[in-house]
Amino acid sequence: MTDLDEAIVSKLTDQRLDDNKDFSEYLGDLETQHLLDEEHLSLLPFPSCGDICYLDKTSNPPIFEGSGGIIWKSRIKAKINGVKIGDTVAIKCLLNPENKKPATYMKNSLSEFLTMKRGCLKNHSISQVYAICRDMEDGVAQYSLVLPYFKNGDLLSLLTKVTRYNLAFPQSERDLIFCKIINAVKALQNENIVHRDIKPENVLIDDNGDVKLGDFGYAIYLAKTEMYEDPTKYGDDDLRNDSNFFLGTKSFKAPELFQYDPTKEHKPNHEGLNLKASDIWSLGLFYFLVSSIPRPWKVANSSDKEYKDYARIYGLMNIDEATEADINMNIISQPALPKFKKLPDSSRECILKMLNPDPQRRWDIKQVTRSEWFRDRQYTFKSKLDDKTHRNEFVLNLLSY
Repeated sequence: MTDLDEAIVSKLTDQRLDDNKDFSEYLGDLETQHLLDEEHLSLLPFPSCGDICYLDKTSNPPIFEGSGGIIWKSRIKAKINGVKIGDTVAIKCLLNPENKKPATYMKNSLSEFLTMKRGCLKNHSISQVYAICRDMEDGVAQYSLVLPYFKNGDLLSLLTKVTRYNLAFPQSERDLIFCKIINAVKALQNENIVHRDIKPENVLIDDNGDVKLGDFGYAIYLAKTEMYEDPTKYGDDDLRNDSNFFLGTKSFKAPELFQYDPTKEHKPNHEGLNLKASDIWSLGLFYFLVSSIPRPWKVANSSDKEYKDYARIYGLMNIDEATEADINMNIISQPALPKFKKLPDSSRECILKMLNPDPQRRWDIKQVTRSEWFRDRQYTFKSKLDDKTHRNEFVLNLLSY
């Protein structure tokens, strides 16, 4: 306890459930001091799920089960910041699927909570997180997040419905969604946060028909990555696992993330890995699906012929230096770019440069948001992008179909 500021401990032990915002801030202070270990965390007054919510797992089935957690629908019974008593919420019980050490599971759980908390405070297109809970099950700590409940589901479900029933969904409405997620990622990157799992099923739709970027299970706060470089400093060898740097959904992963192969003995070089650039790649592919255009390849590595042809043409034609006119008049007719030809003309330059196979030359978030195409849309949608309670009647009408 000698390293821990006694003032922080005294404040933490006095926290009430309705002071959850302050509790989050203190957790952030501990994180900055590298004191999120079992000794210090055992002293913190984490609420249990039962303290906050009505949750009966035995009689109510979960509403979702994934690799990172099991989600249950519940109601609030004790006041916490941002939620009223009686409100419906989602409880995400965080899993430890690889049976990592308790300290690693604890740090991963807190990382997801704190990273999401940082993000939602900076941009209203990022899903909120209300609280983190700790319950003991057979002597083992189980961590859970209290999240908003999104009764309207996710963007993938909406896009699937639009395609299945051939519903009208103008490109302008699709571009509005894309702009909101771009702005969310920009806010995250300004805070040195990378999401690492941007895809339509992780974009949720709230009661107003507005979109929120969620599921921060793979997210990393880059200011903390020194603990991966020197895990012995924090007493946790699990954090050295190289696979931690190459996580993500395979079909949305950038080509540089495929250098990790657990079946091979060689060690990948993650020291120069630009994880922000990897999020830009995922956003480029995300735009295809938002526009109801199939992805141009299945996976971005040499085993995929379509991607291999794309990467070859990209280099041969110096696409990263091409103008919008060059792209639309000459390059877009290349046989390796059939899916790109289906994109709106004005978007092609931006999307192609977001999908540069070379992460060092790939557009960054500033270049994306400063592009003429994006600035035009920012201007067109300004009031809708700035409105924290924007009600998207068009999306709500689609959902009611």
